[in-house]
Amino acid sequence: MRKFFTSLFIFLVAASMIPAVSFAHDGESAIRGKADAEHAVHIRAGKGDTDDVSFAASASTTANISLETDKKDKEDGNNKDTDNESDKHHVCNIVPPGHLIALGWLREHGGIRPIVPPCQILPPGILNHEHERKHPTSTLPDVTPPIITLIAVTPSSTSAVISWKTRELSNSQVFYGLTTTYGSSTAVNTAFVAAHRETITGLDPSTTYHFRVQSKDAAGNTATSGDQTLTTNALPDTTPPVILSTGVSASSTSAVISWVTNEAATSKVYFGSVSPLNIMSTSTFSVSNTTLATSHTIGITGLTTSTTYFFIIESANAASNSTTSTQQSFTTL
Repeated sequence: MRKFFTSLFIFLVAASMIPAVSFAHDGESAIRGKADAEHAVHIRAGKGDTDDVSFAASASTTANISLETDKKDKEDGNNKDTDNESDKHHVCNIVPPGHLIALGWLREHGGIRPIVPPCQILPPGILNHEHERKHPTSTLPDVTPPIITLIAVTPSSTSAVISWKTRELSNSQVFYGLTTTYGSSTAVNTAFVAAHRETITGLDPSTTYHFRVQSKDAAGNTATSGDQTLTTNALPDTTPPVILSTGVSASSTSAVISWVTNEAATSKVYFGSVSPLNIMSTSTFSVSNTTLATSHTIGITGLTTSTTYFFIIESANAASNSTTSTQQSFTTL
């Protein structure tokens, strides 16, 4: 005996009688169905031995009808051909392709995708989507180190700020020293950034240092710059000039005052006929020359004859450190 299984979907329409439906099976047998106004269907299957099946369904309802019959095998050796011919007419219960990718539908069904039968051919786009979902492309490991650019230095007399950029997020460290063997380094700044800024301290003034910067990305790839140099600034000048020898040459209405300083400095003389001389007073006269020099000469005119005048010399260097002399005097002729 051979058992064959036939499955079909019948869509029932509530408004009117559904015409009889007939599916040719193997040229010898048929399945026939007819729905009346109450949507009852009577199906007769086969040729010879017959099994009748009846059911009722509401409008707009899909009915899945399975029917089994037993039929004696033919003894003429054509069993294989009959089976192959029967398989060709099986109904393919296809899955709506959109259910494989529709997020709303997947949420409603707990993320479980429907099973696609082997007989169904999916659209190319959904087929590719399913292939990529089941066979995701593996990510290659990151073996490329960061690229270091735009190294810049801002030195002071005892420290320096070093900055640079990388084309990917990475940490920061600076190696430095008096030679290319370096010998000192900053602590690793573990923040992963693209713009780096590190400060090295404890440097000597007016000294050249070698340094290089280093950055490591999250995958452990390290980039190191070539050797760079920086020179620290000199210590700021806080020492005023020293006024050395002083001389005065007076006439009846004028005088020339000269002096020497140990470094280039400006020249200024405060003078007046009142002692002690107050250089902050508006009644005190002054003559000045802003040229930096070590030999200074200032001429005073418009003086009164046979009069004693008091004066103070002032000189300031390029760093604006100034010095003043003690009060001195001269008498016109």
